[in-house]
Amino acid sequence: SRVEHKVLVVDDECFNQIVLEQILNTLGVECDIAGNPDQGLKMIEDKIRSQHGYYGTIIVDYDMPFMGGPEMITLIRQMEVRESLRPALILGHTAFGFKEREELLSSGADDILEKPTSAQQV
Repeated sequence: SRVEHKVLVVDDECFNQIVLEQILNTLGVECDIAGNPDQGLKMIEDKIRSQHGYYGTIIVDYDMPFMGGPEMITLIRQMEVRESLRPALILGHTAFGFKEREELLSSGADDILEKPTSAQQV
């Protein structure tokens, strides 16, 4: 399956969505925004089914209602295996400490973006 260079941002906080979108746009990268994990998973499934490829990078917030970042990342990794997709670069996004970073990494995140996020990190 073809991988796009478009980024999916999954975050329930509007401020974080705006900051990440501005940083990515400044870097010349297009992004889609999902306001919660369910919406993000649906956007991923829709993109796979539409034959328009798959996200190259997915940024997932740690702390979201109903489903946290680690659980969502686990579901994404399972979907990648089930659909035989090349794994996306998944970045966990958190302002929290070591325990939360470890949870994100052990669930399948490739790296961590710290809040507040800067263009240098991305």
